[in-house]
Amino acid sequence: MVTKKCSMSVKIIVINVFILICVFSGSCIFRDRVLSEYVEENKSFSIKIKTISPGQALGPGGWFRYEVLSKKPAGNWEEVFVEEHDDRFEPNSDNILILSSSEAFIFVINKYAVTIDQGQTWETFNLDDLGSLSEPSCGIDQVLLRKDGSGEMRLKCSGSRLITKNFGRSWKRQKGSF
Repeated sequence: MVTKKCSMSVKIIVINVFILICVFSGSCIFRDRVLSEYVEENKSFSIKIKTISPGQALGPGGWFRYEVLSKKPAGNWEEVFVEEHDDRFEPNSDNILILSSSEAFIFVINKYAVTIDQGQTWETFNLDDLGSLSEPSCGIDQVLLRKDGSGEMRLKCSGSRLITKNFGRSWKRQKGSF
């Protein structure tokens, strides 16, 4: 009986040591899991937002990764930006605004990107880039853009309203509501 208990304890120790070596050496393979994909496209380019559960245990304090990708016709998907956040949300048509065959705007939580050349190049921004226009830990709630490049952004925390005249490459605070 003592030998059986001792043998069981040795097995538990060996398993725990293996797990520790695996985790700290990075030799364990934890695969990311795609939870959802949302795609919008026109004849010039396609935009995809992938919601990914990283290959680690999610729970309190877990993170989700949102990959924003762009593809030209007959091309490969290319990364525009990645946003990581502990809140999960489902990307939808509100997050991708394709205004024409050359202009588009994408936003995910605190980051956004703009193209005015059919997705050949993207300018990416973080709300922190807006300095005093932004608020700590705030996210983008809604964006409305027009084909002439003018538009509005509403922030989640305060409902603050920002306006643009250049497809979102710069913003200024505006009083009033959407």
